[in-house]
Amino acid sequence: MRKFIYPIYLIGLIIILSNVLMALPRFAAQEGVSCGQCHVNDQGGALRNSYGAEFYSQKVLPMSEWEEFGSDEYTTQFNKFIRFGGDVRVQYYRYVDERTTQSAFFPMQADAYLHIAPSEQLEFFLEQSLFRSIAATDVWAQFSYSGDGGYLRFGQFLPAYGLRLDDHTAFIRGGNVGGITVADSIAGIPVGRQGLHWKPSSQTVGLEAMVKPFGLQLTGSIGKPRNGTEYTAVLNLAHAFWIGDLNFLAGGSYFTGDLAGLGRRYSYYGVYTGINFGRFTYLGEMDFTSDYSQQGATGYAFYSEFSARILQGLDLVASYSMYDPDVELTGVDLKRFILGMDIIPVSYVELKPQYRIITTAADPDYSRSELIIQSHFWF
Repeated sequence: MRKFIYPIYLIGLIIILSNVLMALPRFAAQEGVSCGQCHVNDQGGALRNSYGAEFYSQKVLPMSEWEEFGSDEYTTQFNKFIRFGGDVRVQYYRYVDERTTQSAFFPMQADAYLHIAPSEQLEFFLEQSLFRSIAATDVWAQFSYSGDGGYLRFGQFLPAYGLRLDDHTAFIRGGNVGGITVADSIAGIPVGRQGLHWKPSSQTVGLEAMVKPFGLQLTGSIGKPRNGTEYTAVLNLAHAFWIGDLNFLAGGSYFTGDLAGLGRRYSYYGVYTGINFGRFTYLGEMDFTSDYSQQGATGYAFYSEFSARILQGLDLVASYSMYDPDVELTGVDLKRFILGMDIIPVSYVELKPQYRIITTAADPDYSRSELIIQSHFWF
């Protein structure tokens, strides 16, 4: 019961701190807007629109405007109807635990985007990764049926759920990958279940719709996983607003289905929030799982992040997260602490050095330290 009361307390704290989103959620929280302000996809991530690519990336994010690194004339708009873009990430990774030390330097992401809008009501989108087949990328057609941004989307897409962090190893997103990050014999957690299933390849093939009643953003989708037979359903309610000098992002999500291919239906539900005051930003999400790690099990994933802007283009970021696949069992939860920086020296270039510590209740004496240096380029 004590293990169950703790996440209940945390979820209550999030609700108290927020009033009733995702892209880098921290930026959305800092501006007090939804991710659709900067991205073609209203749910965030991938291709930037004119504001995101040609203003926010050039004037707001970098440390300074250096003429040799950018131009006011640069645009990702090929013509009136076609926009293109991309993301590339390369990472150095080193970990040390009581068993071994290992390091690697490898490409993480190489995605190209294409957006075609023959009219204001009709648009087509393609996201193609060089590391994944077309079957594992976003491809959809969208019809806008109202002037406030409501739409109907058909195709293959990542459903709208929670904070869409750029770190897919976060417990609230795709989680750690099997024995790569923490040995399963130590963590006592099944391979692939060290977090939720929201990996970059967790697309649904189906229909998604969004409406905006009373200024809220309500998104629902139904479909099937690319290689699954179980129907999935997702609901997401989000709101971005500000009160005086405080900016808020907040919402709640629900999922049911089998996106991970477990052979049984399971569900998630949770709340998330973002709060910004001047140079300081907080992000939090709490999710509960039912029948996910195993039939009849209730678990949870928690994420908390605090960032401080030292100067334009330089943020200090600290986060603490937890994952427990079954609250009735002891010795199976994971905890991770991250301390790092987000550095954007010039337009379209980001550097993210991070130091991480992972521990598990299975062995109080066990800890794993990780050094990550990630470079991110986009256009």
